[in-house]
Amino acid sequence: MSPRGSVRPGPIGQEVSALIRSRMGRLKMTQADLVRETGLDQARVSRMLADDRVIHIDELAIIARALDTSAGELINDAVAAVS
Repeated sequence: MSPRGSVRPGPIGQEVSALIRSRMGRLKMTQADLVRETGLDQARVSRMLADDRVIHIDELAIIARALDTSAGELINDAVAAVS
């Protein structure tokens, strides 16, 4: 467990974070842009993208929408990458 007691993501969760960061880069979207687009807390987004916090499915859906993709596509791509 991390110092705050939250669960850290496993391999698929880490890959989802990597895919989000990659997609942000392709869209030239900063973390501040993602926070603004999603309405999620900046510290929470920062921890998710740094693999310090699990991304909950509701958050993933919101983030995916901001990145013009779907949660399902991100999850499928992550599973394929770690398999």
